[in-house]
Amino acid sequence: MKRYSYRKRDYAFAQMMLTLRTNIGLTQVALADRLGASRRAVAEWEAGLSYPKATNSPL
Repeated sequence: MKRYSYRKRDYAFAQMMLTLRTNIGLTQVALADRLGASRRAVAEWEAGLSYPKATNSPL
């Protein structure tokens, strides 16, 4: 996969995370608490720096 397309996908996921979180009125801390993650992890997801791990999902 090209580096450019990978970054574009990261940005799309990050924007979706940020939009969904703000639309339901949660802070990064509140979302992190609900998911059992750290606020830093949520910030990194929204910045496109990392992804949440499916194995850590409470669903």
